[in-house]
Parts: sequence; structure tokens; C-alpha cells
Amino acid sequence: MFKEYKKIKSLIEDQPLYCGLDISKVIAYDLITVCYNQFSFSKVTLFKGLFVYDLPKNVSVDVLYSIGAFGDRKDYIEIMDYVRNQIGEKNTMFLNFNLLKKVVYIKPKNGKKAFKTIFKLPLNFKSKLYLFSQLWFYLNLYTKLQESNHSVKKYVSFSSVQPWGAVLSLYYKQKGITTYSLQHGLYFVYNESIPIDAIAYDNLVSDFHMAWGQYTVDEFKKYGVEEKLLKVAGYPRSIENTEQRKTKIKVKSIIVFLARKQFQHSNLKVLEVLKEFNSSSYKIALKLHPNLDFDYYLSLTNLYDFELVSKNETISSILTKSIYDLSIAVNTTVYYESYIYNVPSARFKDNSFSLPRGVYDDSFKTLEELKQVISFFENISIDEFNLKVKEELAYIMGVDIGNYKKIILNLN
Repeated sequence: MFKEYKKIKSLIEDQPLYCGLDISKVIAYDLITVCYNQFSFSKVTLFKGLFVYDLPKNVSVDVLYSIGAFGDRKDYIEIMDYVRNQIGEKNTMFLNFNLLKKVVYIKPKNGKKAFKTIFKLPLNFKSKLYLFSQLWFYLNLYTKLQESNHSVKKYVSFSSVQPWGAVLSLYYKQKGITTYSLQHGLYFVYNESIPIDAIAYDNLVSDFHMAWGQYTVDEFKKYGVEEKLLKVAGYPRSIENTEQRKTKIKVKSIIVFLARKQFQHSNLKVLEVLKEFNSSSYKIALKLHPNLDFDYYLSLTNLYDFELVSKNETISSILTKSIYDLSIAVNTTVYYESYIYNVPSARFKDNSFSLPRGVYDDSFKTLEELKQVISFFENISIDEFNLKVKEELAYIMGVDIGNYKKIILNLN
């Protein structure tokens, strides 16, 4: 699927620029969702090309921030708020596309370009129709930007990989404005079973990518990204109540962080492993990814005699309560956050996804392997645990590194 995406994207890259715009970078994210059959098509989508976001006009700021229309992702907003607070400039604006209205905007020229670009691609009709409508909509956004009279000195995108950030980044780069893109997960290069997440390093658009830790920089360099474009900025969340662990690890209660719905089969596999535990020996609770079906998993927890954590509980609130002795992570960076809060973590593995660098050799596939991981943690010295966790989290996650203000404001 990734090879198909790369092949089709190259066909778009070979086409001439449109008003100075590299369309392949704008449509890349939607294209990869088509190639992985993870797109949603509706009648509303069909008419998107007749609308545009109602952007504010006559903006004059030192730093413009933006985040795409990701829905109600409070965790994403937390990252944006953290970075904005770190930089601390007063003359700024935060553009949240999720809150912007769409207005009628008829631009036949953009529709014609979108049609000519998409309908020559080797895709089925439904995929072409979807990409045509999406691209027309994004070209309208680009045209609207040109009309909006923005005066901006620096631009920071939540993600220039996705179309909202890509359009704005390309527009401001054309105007000679330095652009930056944040990171909202642990990015690394996949060597096998390449998922849709590989778009994170294949479609870098901004002048600079602000990585969490040196690990992502080293990974992106493997893929051919120039090191000068990569900046180690640090883990973009406030960390509280994280003194080093003082007590020996003894596992009695386990919190399980499940993956998004694309990895439902992996979630179910780990639950099958865990149901073999003696419920009288271990208390097990599940924390769902936001896009999982809460009612479905509630029925499973009743069946397996597990607990289900409330939707309103955040990762940090769960891990700071000190009620769980071990976390289990299914294809999620919450694995690292668990270590940040001194809760050792075990990673479930199967053949459907690649695992990045771990803090320890703490992955498992079977109940016996999980028991071995638990035994390892229960027998490790606290001093050794604390030292190892500190070193790995600094390298992988950028914990205790705070370079956002220095990078964006060019401070030495």
C-alpha cells in the first residue's frame, strides 16, 4: 500500500506547480488514506469544492499558530497550548480549523485544476471523486489565503503533514516566512508492515520539523531527511509529580492502553491474553483510544471481569494517581508516558505493526512472556530502573528538554 501511495504521489509531483503550489504535498495525506482504504466518502464530501474556510482578514502577528480540523482532540490542543506558553510572545494568533465556519466559495479555476490533476491517476472512480473534491477544497483555502492580507513573521503548524498545515506552510514559505511543524506522537521509520503513519516523514512540508527527542532526528536521517531541517525541541507537555521512583515494583494492578480502531484485532488479542490471568491476583482496567467504541468494550470488560476507565480521564490523571503498578500498551506512545510517570510498561507485539525503540526489552506476545516481563520489573533495583528510564526518555521523548522558544525565536 505504501508503495502504491509513493508511485501515485510521484505522478502528481511530475505535474507543473499550480500558482507556485506543489499539489503533491497538499493532497498527500488524503492520497495515502485512499491507498490504505481508510477514507470516508459521503454526499457532503462531494460538494466540498464549493466551500472554503472563513479565514480572518487583515491579520498582523509575530507568530501564527494553526491546528487542523481534528475534532474534539483535547490532547492535541494541550500540545499547542504548551508550545504557545513556552514561546510566550504576546502578538500571536491561534487558528483552529475545527472552529472555523465554511462559506460558499465558487472558484471554477481551482475545480478545473483539481479535476485535471486527479482524474488522470490510476485509481477507481470513487477514489478519484473523493480526491478531486478534497483537492478543490484545499486549493480554495490557498486562494482564500492570498485574498486575506496576512502579515506574519513566523508560522507554526500543529502538523504540516496534513492538508491544513501543508497549505499554510507552502503559502508562507512562498512569502519568505519561516515555517515550523510540531510533532504529536513518537515518529520513527517503519521497516516492515508500513502503516499510514509513515506519512509523518514522507511528507514534511515546513522549513523545520520540531522533533521531541534525538531518536526521531536519527530515524528521519535514515529516510534521507536533512539533519539541518530537524530540531530537537523536547516533549511538548507539562510533567508534574514525577519524582524518581522510591519503592520497589510489585505488580497487583494493571492499566491497559488500547490502540486506535485500525488495530482492533491487536486490542482483542491482548485481551485474550489477559483474560487468562487469575482475576483474584491482578486488578485489570482498560483505557480506550478516543476513536474506539466505548459500549462495545464495556461489554467485553463485563465478560472478562475487567474495569473500564471513564472517557473523561486523561492519561496524566490516570498515571499520577499511583493506583496502577504496571501499564500495558498496544501500539501507542502512552507506553513512554507511563515511564515518564514512573509506571513501568509492557508492550504488546504482533505482526501488524512495528515497535519503535523501547525503554527496556519489555514486549510480549503470550501470557508466559508477559509474566517474564513482570518478573523482570519486580526484581530490578530501583536505582537501575530510575537511571535507565531517565536516559531513554531523554533520547527518545525529549523529556526535560525545552527548546521551543529558542528554536522559533532564534535565540542562542
